[in-house]
Amino acid sequence: MQRKIHVAMLLSLLVAGCQSTSGAPDVKVKPPAMPMAAAKPAGPPPVSGALAGALGANMSEKDRRTAFNSLLMALKSGKRQSWRGTGTVFGYATPQKPAGLGGLADLSCSHYDVHVFINGRGRSGSGKACRDADGSWTFTNS
Repeated sequence: MQRKIHVAMLLSLLVAGCQSTSGAPDVKVKPPAMPMAAAKPAGPPPVSGALAGALGANMSEKDRRTAFNSLLMALKSGKRQSWRGTGTVFGYATPQKPAGLGGLADLSCSHYDVHVFINGRGRSGSGKACRDADGSWTFTNS
């Protein structure tokens, strides 16, 4: 019996604490919505162009990435860029003059050559890279 009285008293205190004495209705206010941050890339761009095909097939992922970074630097600088991978893997990337269509130069695009040497055996590939509005490159093999 005494336990029922304690429970009843506790319930009455809880209910009394929930009642408002001001007469004004409770209004919940949501905090202002925060703008979403721009999504960040998950990592470096995937290897593209000539290195993504048969030319890079016998290279480790690390060597392909090193060669691709060299290609990106060559396209950006307009100058030949050499690279050295693991073991006996090395090469260079050479950008060419801007690609033209019908005699008109497209300054946002450039042809390139990539040379890879694995265990002393050389292989070559080429392609075209075009700079997108966001600064990234789109590659096509030739």
